Amino acid sequence: MAAFDSFLERLIPDEGVRNMVKSFFSPEDESGSGKSGGVADKIDQLRKGGLGEQTKSWVSPGPNKSVTPEELRSAIDMNDLRKIAQKAGMSEDEMLQALASHLPEVVDKATPSGSMKDLHNMSSDMPPGRSPGMS
Repeated sequence: MAAFDSFLERLIPDEGVRNMVKSFFSPEDESGSGKSGGVADKIDQLRKGGLGEQTKSWVSPGPNKSVTPEELRSAIDMNDLRKIAQKAGMSEDEMLQALASHLPEVVDKATPSGSMKDLHNMSSDMPPGRSPGMS
């Protein structure tokens, strides 16, 4: 996920928040359970967790729908939420607030062609056609 790390570095200046977002999208559950992850899988988890309209707007061209920390709390597995917050050194509430602030833009910028295929390719390539600094 080196390309994704580099992408986040340019998009999110605050290292703590950037590391938390990176932890949220980490490709493997560090517990060794073999649970898959990664950017596309996390977006799919959010979609299935009731954030279908929001995630669709982030991937598709056009305005991004916002998401609240409460909506994220409902869509993210509670064990994952605790692990990510602990790893980031944040409270769950701080983490959810940071995710609510950054997820729409991160996903939007990572899907310049408006396709989930961009997210599947994120682990090896920077998103083509859109610079993280562009709106």
